[in-house]
Amino acid sequence: VRTTGWQPTCAHEAPIAPALVLDPFMGSGTVGLVAKAAGRDYVGIELNPAYVEMAERRIGDQGRLL
Repeated sequence: VRTTGWQPTCAHEAPIAPALVLDPFMGSGTVGLVAKAAGRDYVGIELNPAYVEMAERRIGDQGRLL
């Protein structure tokens, strides 16, 4: 696995720290799904109502869209 050289600054177990993921172009909700799977909160912004509906269906009871 190749990384960019990032190293954690502490020895905490996952989740490392509370985090809020911002997705300003949410589309079908993939970032929201991954954020929830990683134990993170997220805010998704989407202008197209069709994509909002798609993201709501994909995420379902995985989490609430804001």
